[in-house]
Amino acid sequence: MSLSRRSRFSFPLPDRAAGRLGESFCASQLGLRRRRVKMDMDVAHARRLADLIGASVARLEEEDGDDSSGTRKVRREHSEVQTIVSAAAQLAALVRPPAQVLLEVATGFALSAALRLVVEANVPEVIRALTNRSQAPSADDSGVGLIEEGNDFLGERDAEGASIGDISRLCGVEAGKLERILRLLATHHIFVECPAEASSTESISNNPEKEPGARGGGEARFANNTLSAALDSGVPLEDVLLGHPSSSEVDLDPASLSATRKRWAAKYGAEAPGAGLAALVGILTDESMFHMTALTEVLLGTATATATASHPTSANVSKGGEMGAEKTNENERTNENENETLGLNHDPESPFLAPFARARALPHTTMFEWLGLPANAHRLHRFGCAMRGMNALEREGAILKGFDFTALPPGSVVVDVGGGVGAASLPVLRANAHLRLVVQDTEQVVRVAPGFWERHYPEALHSGRVKFEEQDFFEEQPHPRVYFPECDTGGTGGKKSAYVYLLRMIAHNWGDSRCLRILERLRGAVGEGDTKLVLVDSVLMPACRSRGQRSEYCKDRDSSMDVDAGVDPMTHDRTGAKEIRKSMTKIREAPEPLLPNWGAANALAYKLDLIMLANHNALERTLPHFRSLLSRAGWEIVEVHTQDEGGAGAGAGESWMSQIVAVPAA
Repeated sequence: MSLSRRSRFSFPLPDRAAGRLGESFCASQLGLRRRRVKMDMDVAHARRLADLIGASVARLEEEDGDDSSGTRKVRREHSEVQTIVSAAAQLAALVRPPAQVLLEVATGFALSAALRLVVEANVPEVIRALTNRSQAPSADDSGVGLIEEGNDFLGERDAEGASIGDISRLCGVEAGKLERILRLLATHHIFVECPAEASSTESISNNPEKEPGARGGGEARFANNTLSAALDSGVPLEDVLLGHPSSSEVDLDPASLSATRKRWAAKYGAEAPGAGLAALVGILTDESMFHMTALTEVLLGTATATATASHPTSANVSKGGEMGAEKTNENERTNENENETLGLNHDPESPFLAPFARARALPHTTMFEWLGLPANAHRLHRFGCAMRGMNALEREGAILKGFDFTALPPGSVVVDVGGGVGAASLPVLRANAHLRLVVQDTEQVVRVAPGFWERHYPEALHSGRVKFEEQDFFEEQPHPRVYFPECDTGGTGGKKSAYVYLLRMIAHNWGDSRCLRILERLRGAVGEGDTKLVLVDSVLMPACRSRGQRSEYCKDRDSSMDVDAGVDPMTHDRTGAKEIRKSMTKIREAPEPLLPNWGAANALAYKLDLIMLANHNALERTLPHFRSLLSRAGWEIVEVHTQDEGGAGAGAGESWMSQIVAVPAA
């Protein structure tokens, strides 16, 4: 049979065309054989990844078997969890068709939107109440890792679950739509779908979205599991269902603002670990996801402005009214002219050029300023609570697992720069009775900080060991001795007191020029005294291995590391070598065949890097980048600590919240 007769439409082909088709067919067969050879290589790669997973699970089993306490607990050994997560994700990407992998990534926003809905609709709390669970999970009964007897990953304790109709009525979301949202999340192991409740009669509804079971098959039921229960604020259900307006209604209807503030204050301000985590999920899937929608337009230079009911433009926020298209265009033209006059268009690091500004049509406002508007008081409160949610990725006292605060002389002063209410530095003071603490932030924050300490560490407050000061970190810094002048005379044994600046999760909010100004202000305040800077932020790693040059990143916990390795991102040179102490070098590359930066197991830091770009036109940094920035400000790195030293929860990522210790450069 000729090639022409094998086609769907029977018509003769010229001999030349038939020849080309024949050549194409032969080429495709050759390509198929080549792909088979490649597949054989991929199978070997897949086997190596599978072996890594098996070996890591076996080591976790051995560790669990050595537990002599008699109580089985969740095991979160950092390195093994990192390996399992990284290898599993790489294996999944390897064995699936490229189109399927890419479409899974491209549709990830559906999961984010679904997660936001269940948090704002209080679904975990509603299911907890309906299934008669007495309380939300405690800190020991939540989290990620191997699920042992104390946890309930499959939701077996609530095997019957709650009906979608009951959940819907309490949450205020149409049953059919809520069912689909919960099923998507259950498909990704958040919530559990239980066997449907058999329906006595089959009915046809004009609106199946509103009537549970109207599509047939009985009424769907869902239960909490370990992951969904981790979002439970733990507060009584009636406290989070008051009025139940959505965030979009809050922005457009000032009358509902008071009720929402009370509801959000109760939900996100609760003491349960799930409250802070729910707040963090809220700002990521609400504000941050909205700002990310303008990322492409900003980077490609497209002049667009986005505004929705949930996220109104500047006129909606400040005046509570509507803005017509003509007014919007007029404002855009005016703002572009003002940007040119002020030089903002020529400063690529300006926070006014963040996708946030484009998404909200606020060309001369930063996200922090926007959160400070009276109409956004509920969002500012949630943002503050979300910072506690960050602690879910760290073990208790993680701040103490790097820099040795115990080695400081008595009377030494720690200054928590931009420290909020001092939640991150409180463990430092609690564990070191010989230290004093100053918490610096804006007037609005330091006004409420004493109340936080009254609840969590009143002894330090009443003894005067902690002080709160309003301070703009872009402005000139006073010397730390002005806060505790009595400590400057020296401690016991004649050893003079030292000073430590703690800069936790501050640098990633600002571009290099503004971050440099903060570091210069701190350097200018201390002169040549005994002062250290402890900078806590994520330290990103390249996704490739170095070739023929010294690397910033080591292959094991005991390898030394040169701080000047790699190309300086600012000056593009390799000068200024200074070796960091061997005992402090623990930014580890993953073993082959994993990606050297641990791939998906370390991806959260890279996602937050883009979120910082979208929200603030800021960034997370690599170690060479930090070294260059600190050097320009007059600081010299002497230690680097990562969460692998005991601070991180399992799977937090090798890059997550590392500590960089620097001293004034000679």
